[in-house]
Amino acid sequence: MPDSDPLPLCRLPFTGILHTWGLALYLASGGYADSVLSSGLPFGSPEDALVGGNLAIKEIEAVGITYS
Repeated sequence: MPDSDPLPLCRLPFTGILHTWGLALYLASGGYADSVLSSGLPFGSPEDALVGGNLAIKEIEAVGITYS
């Protein structure tokens, strides 16, 4: 998307402990919502957070919401 504003999708908030991050998904209403990772915890490795983001996208697609 050249010449367009960045589209916020998510952020990886740092917990203050090396190799431990969270996942917050951007809400259409504005702002971010913290997520629970696949481990069941609200924090984990960056890889855990990205797996959680991938699962969230699959859930969005499952209910028929499309994005481009």
